[in-house]
Amino acid sequence: MGSIVDTCNVALSHLGNARRVASIDPPDGSAEADYCATFYPIALKLSLEAADWTFARKRRALALLVTNDSEVWSYAYQKPSDCLVPRAILTGDASKYEQDSADFLAEGDVIYSNQADASLLYTQPISDPTKFSAAFEDTLALMLASYLAGPILKGTEGVNAKQGLRNLAQASVRGAVANDANKQSLPTSFYPSALSARNGSAGSTTPSNDPYQYGSGYAIS
Repeated sequence: MGSIVDTCNVALSHLGNARRVASIDPPDGSAEADYCATFYPIALKLSLEAADWTFARKRRALALLVTNDSEVWSYAYQKPSDCLVPRAILTGDASKYEQDSADFLAEGDVIYSNQADASLLYTQPISDPTKFSAAFEDTLALMLASYLAGPILKGTEGVNAKQGLRNLAQASVRGAVANDANKQSLPTSFYPSALSARNGSAGSTTPSNDPYQYGSGYAIS
């Protein structure tokens, strides 16, 4: 797609809407552009949060906080200001896969862990559409369409279309995660701890309810 306007027009096409927007910043005067200007930022953030997209990954050493209010965790760190979703505390263990995280808990602006001198792998906000992967663009257009369905289609038709498009967006995320995995070289024996927790494997202490890999605030070593 390559631009925000392209994504908006693809989203409209998912609704069978023949009209096209020329601009949403500022809106071009059409009702569709006004709706897109309202819902695009929401759909973008939600789509970024949905998965560990490789184009949006960032790594940073965490700043240790002087005050640790936890009686359970050994260290309290400041969450980076540009952290949208924390994905993993890097262990520094060369024998492990990078995203097989040390235990952590993200709570507000604080990240708790028992890992000393911790570094965080996380998803950062990306607004430049030229940085998006094709799979992400597909997910984003479907997610945006789900928000546009109500005001454009209205009534029961809009409600049903919203749910159907949201399901398609979630399926798009699952496919994108699988596609991203093909871009990484992993040991054949590697099984992410997040998946172990979700599947109830032995040694897991905090199951993840997130349908996407590394998407929850918890990670289990």
